Amino acid sequence: MPATYVSLGDSMSIDAYAGGPGRGAASLLHRNRDTDFPEWTGRDLATAGLVPRLLAADGATSRDVLLEQLPLVGEPPTVVTLTMGGNDVLTAYGDTPAAYAAVESVVAVGEQILTGLRQLGAWRIIVSTVYDPSDGTGELPTTAIPPWPLSPARNNRDLWYCGVIEPNALGSHHIRQTWWHTIETA
Repeated sequence: MPATYVSLGDSMSIDAYAGGPGRGAASLLHRNRDTDFPEWTGRDLATAGLVPRLLAADGATSRDVLLEQLPLVGEPPTVVTLTMGGNDVLTAYGDTPAAYAAVESVVAVGEQILTGLRQLGAWRIIVSTVYDPSDGTGELPTTAIPPWPLSPARNNRDLWYCGVIEPNALGSHHIRQTWWHTIETA
């Protein structure tokens, strides 16, 4: 069996918001775009011979990952990246108790996903869960969504996303960079 890389999860992993094919976090982890990120030449899973199975989907919730994506994994993957939780929390936007309940649900479903991946024989699993598209301010200034009540403010406003929450090319690169660092140090 060939060594495989499987991407499970939501829009944090996909190409669509990062500028097209090959530019999302999962794609960059699999095969670096040497012209865009020359300092990353040779630092990708394709160089190690891994075959990609990019199953992450826009809008996926943790239950979507469990019920729709996990059954498609197939043979034991060598590396798995998992991004989930954000869409679960966004469904409860503005309702803090519902958001905490969504996070608890993500944790429970996440345990089921991890159990399933272990049963498949996954060798290395990298989990990226709930994110904060407001940089901690509770505000999404380029949208019509009102600020989240009772949110702490932060001064770091460097934006790595486009639209409301999806990572742009730079955001995708930094997600990939975090995953790569995790692989190197594990």
